[in-house]
Amino acid sequence: MTPERWQRIKVLLADALERSPAERAAFLDEACGSDAALRAEVESLLAYEDAPGADDPLADVRAEAAATVAETPTDELRMAGRCLGPYEIVREIGRGGMSVVYLARRVDEYRQQVAIKLLRRGMDTELVLHRFRNERQILASLDHPNIARLLDGGTTEDGAPYLVMEYIEGLPIHEYCDDHKLSTEDRLRLFRQVCAAVQYAHQRLVIHRDIKPSNILVGREGKTKLLDFGIAKILTPELAAQTLDQTSPALRLMTPAYASPEQIRGDAITTASDVYSLGVVLYELLTGHKPYRVTSESPHELMRAVLEEEPRQPSTAVTLIEEVRTADGTSRLTLTPESVSQTREGSPEKLRRRLKGDLDNIVLKALCKEPERRYASVEQFSEDIRRHLEGLPVIARPATLSYRAGKFIRRHKAGVAAAVAIVGILVAAIIAINHQRARAERRFNEVRKLARTVVFDYHDAIADLPGATLVRQRLVKDALEYLDSLAKEAAGDRTLQRELAAAYIKIGDVQGNSRVANLGDMSGALASYRKALTIRQALARAEPANVEVQSELAESYDRIGTIFRDMGDVTGAAGNYQQAMMVLEKLSASAPENVALRRKLAAAYVRMGDIKAWPRSPNLGDNAGGIELYRKALALREALCAARPTDIELRAELQETHQTLADVLLSNDKLTDAEPHARRAVALAESRVAADPTSVRARRALMRSQDALANWLERRGEVEKALALYRQLLASAEALVAADPNNMQARMDLAARHTRLGRVFLIRGDLVQSVKHFRQALSLDEAMTRADLRNEAARRLLANDYQNLGTAQAQAGDLSDALASHRRALQYFEALMQTNPNDWQAAPRLARGYNYVGEILLKTGDLMTALDYFRRAVAVVERAPTYGSTSQPMRRQLAMSHFYIGQTYERLARRTGTPARQRSQHWRDARHAYERSLELWQEIQRQGVLPPEYASKPEETTRALARCNAALARRK
Repeated sequence: MTPERWQRIKVLLADALERSPAERAAFLDEACGSDAALRAEVESLLAYEDAPGADDPLADVRAEAAATVAETPTDELRMAGRCLGPYEIVREIGRGGMSVVYLARRVDEYRQQVAIKLLRRGMDTELVLHRFRNERQILASLDHPNIARLLDGGTTEDGAPYLVMEYIEGLPIHEYCDDHKLSTEDRLRLFRQVCAAVQYAHQRLVIHRDIKPSNILVGREGKTKLLDFGIAKILTPELAAQTLDQTSPALRLMTPAYASPEQIRGDAITTASDVYSLGVVLYELLTGHKPYRVTSESPHELMRAVLEEEPRQPSTAVTLIEEVRTADGTSRLTLTPESVSQTREGSPEKLRRRLKGDLDNIVLKALCKEPERRYASVEQFSEDIRRHLEGLPVIARPATLSYRAGKFIRRHKAGVAAAVAIVGILVAAIIAINHQRARAERRFNEVRKLARTVVFDYHDAIADLPGATLVRQRLVKDALEYLDSLAKEAAGDRTLQRELAAAYIKIGDVQGNSRVANLGDMSGALASYRKALTIRQALARAEPANVEVQSELAESYDRIGTIFRDMGDVTGAAGNYQQAMMVLEKLSASAPENVALRRKLAAAYVRMGDIKAWPRSPNLGDNAGGIELYRKALALREALCAARPTDIELRAELQETHQTLADVLLSNDKLTDAEPHARRAVALAESRVAADPTSVRARRALMRSQDALANWLERRGEVEKALALYRQLLASAEALVAADPNNMQARMDLAARHTRLGRVFLIRGDLVQSVKHFRQALSLDEAMTRADLRNEAARRLLANDYQNLGTAQAQAGDLSDALASHRRALQYFEALMQTNPNDWQAAPRLARGYNYVGEILLKTGDLMTALDYFRRAVAVVERAPTYGSTSQPMRRQLAMSHFYIGQTYERLARRTGTPARQRSQHWRDARHAYERSLELWQEIQRQGVLPPEYASKPEETTRALARCNAALARRK
């Protein structure tokens, strides 16, 4: 590491330590840019921030960094009141990774407020000095009313360069627009001022390369000012000699969220890069959202999205619910269609309509991945916006006859109206003599009736019969072809549109709805559900008071949420479920006696509860929030059943709620609370099967309820009773698969039954049977993964299968195969955590997997590698969200990790040939690990949530701790 590099790390570290932990990520994003190695160095030092006293490995670095900052002349406390030439520093107004900006005033005869940009101490490397001088040269060459003017410049007594610039008292452009609630039209006009400034710079062969809202200020009078040409690239030959090669990978200075694909790749930068960045700024001005939805805010994830994903249409983005970080980076806020539209067009629908069409196309053209497909210049970009504002055709849309005609009509309404009246008379005459119309209408209605009969009568009649999955698919597919053809002929027929949307829902159910018998094609299901949603959104906008139409819209959100959940997109699922719940709560409040709406609202509570806490699928880890929603659903369903005790469907929904609550409570080790729900669910399911023995839904509901009861028995230690019930469930699952081999839902149920049996045999010590059942579950889940590569639910099950198999193999003494199985499981769990670092479900499994691999390595004598895996397990828990580190599965894995670390150090201390001094240290390390493990076990024990399989751990850890103390006492 060069001295300059270390100096920069120290300064960044000092700045980071001055900020709260919540602010550091945003600060490092800005300060480090794409320099991942620099960020990693700073973060590795920050990781020791809480280390105590003399053992603090960061103490020397902290002191050195503090001294560096204390010495720097750019420290705010020392700079206040200091003069740089005729300018007196007043206060700091901003800082970045390499410079600090101060408010100053002239103290000579020219009274003027200015902004002084001063290079920070530690940043004065040759490269940074070159960049700073480069910015000064650039600003000196630019004179435009929308570009902050350079007034003066010089160097301090220490030789640090500074710039004196026009002081702009204003807000970043996005904040200004939102604070003043500017309409879309006003935002576009303001944005054209920015375009004018950038185009002016381009004409002087200067590319900005860091256009973002914080570099565009708007003053009180509504005039924009473009700032910070610090990473601009000079194209003029005279200035090129003064500029380093900033296209090299190490010097890609940029803000990832606004950088163009070519900037991220390190390709040659042209004016098209600024067009792209302007497109991102305009997207955010119009929608409040960023163009890409990412699972984390890391620069790497942002850059991946810019390179690989297509931006969402602005008119679509404004309909979404999304959580984002505030401008200061200290907190998060939730963007909703209502909150976004309030500061723009007033209502979500009005804003969506305003953006749809021209503006969608204009923004997306600016955001094309390929530079040659974007606007040829910023001037052309701005001109297209002007044409849109004046109602003229824009180049971003194909110049079709219908499009140009529509623009013409809107510009010449009066003349067109007269012409239409004349044409209308002619058309009426033609229609009057068209005797074939009646015959065509009769045929249209006959085909429509046939399609309706197939979709809504024949399909529903066989939907619950064994073996009907493929037949259902064929029926709905054929009927859908009829409806598609009819829809093209009658696009304005709302009744037909509703039927078409319902058909798309049914075909989606057959394709991949995990809640019913399906073919496992979740990608196809998502496409069908989205077609239905598009139709229903249009119908809901046209008929806002129509309860049935609004309820159907909620159904579409619900279906899409379920697909997202099964694909592992927890955020997407939560957003859609939230939309469904909001629609139904509003409808139910307006019609409290409407039983159908209350039933649907209860179902929405269950779905949202699932995404918060359901233990068998990806969730948000909000157990308390999930249980609260389940109890809301239970209260609604209990009341509905009490009013209609003979309604079979209501009793089915009540049964499912009790079963779900039992599962969630069991996953949280609340055995006493779970028992009554499990038994009530079984009783209700048995009555369903008795009423309709051929119903697949009823038989599956009984299986799931009995599974919850068997799980409760197993957790209580009543293994033989649990085994008998699991065997009964396996036979039921095999019968359902035999009746309908194409039903992926039934195959998933069968795999789950094998998993349960494998686990019980493992507890009993029957390792041959345990391995057999785990392998059968693995085979079934592998087949589902091959059927749809996007089926994340199947991959998650596959990871669990490998982990279960490895555990059984290890207990059987087959350590080589066990190690291979566990490492295969880790590959899946690590991939899941990489996709979603806050995956509450995968995190404890990943920690457990690291412990399993470490335990096998410990047995084989590879002590240091084992120690590394145990430490990885600890890191998983410590990196987990707050709810994760306090969840019982996570705490148990943390206790096990520390126990294993203690065992490893104990083995190292006992190993022959270990020097006496090192042996003592190993005993101390072992004691420390055992103490931490015992502390966790005792806390879990006090809370009454220690499962039977861990019951001996507190005593075992106590004995291990006593061994350490005895060994250390002998060495005194």
